[in-house]
Amino acid sequence: GLADDLLASYSIGAVPTSPPVPSRAAALYAQQCAACHGSAGRGDGPKAKSLDPKPANYTDARMAVRLSPARVAATIRFGVSGTAMVPFPQLSDDDRYALSFYVLSLRHMDVAPDPAGPAYGLAYLASHTDESLARDLEAAGVAKERLPAVLSDLRRRAPYEDRGSGSSLTIARGKVERAKTALAAGDRKSARALLIDAYLEGIEPAEPAIRAGDNALAVMIEEHYGALRAGLEAS
Repeated sequence: GLADDLLASYSIGAVPTSPPVPSRAAALYAQQCAACHGSAGRGDGPKAKSLDPKPANYTDARMAVRLSPARVAATIRFGVSGTAMVPFPQLSDDDRYALSFYVLSLRHMDVAPDPAGPAYGLAYLASHTDESLARDLEAAGVAKERLPAVLSDLRRRAPYEDRGSGSSLTIARGKVERAKTALAAGDRKSARALLIDAYLEGIEPAEPAIRAGDNALAVMIEEHYGALRAGLEAS
């Protein structure tokens, strides 16, 4: 709730409104970021030596846990107190998201993209870290050896294309698989949260199309999810 209030109060776009243009994203990074963060995002730009603390190294593996494009976009908007990362309020939401998607692509530049993995919509890619995406890909059946290449595709190519159609059911399946894993480990709280996410992020976006094609199926899915949640809460 607090996050929603802040987004509304400061007129921040919680998700990008349209896919960014790759050439625009690269140009913005070269103009606004490379002097400190370096052309490859390693925190080794020409200004980096004079800065304390040093600029972030976006290719560091720890960034897989910490950063989502939405978090990067917010950092670009507000800056980071006590560092040389100043706010860029002059940039539009679209430009901030173009930059943020580009920044998240930098750690994957050495891996050839594999476009054969599950499709995820722009809003989902914006709000999730690499670590979270990797968990969902594994739950959706992507083999571990393919994860780097599929992640590379999701960070380097997918944000610039319209891949949203049909993807939310893949998200739902991944969340349900993770809920089953949590339940098997005795973590009912996490299992319940994952089921809620599966419905909100996976089923609800597809529900109008499902109802239009088969209203009884939509009702059955809703009843099944309700029963699963009730069972977890009652036990």
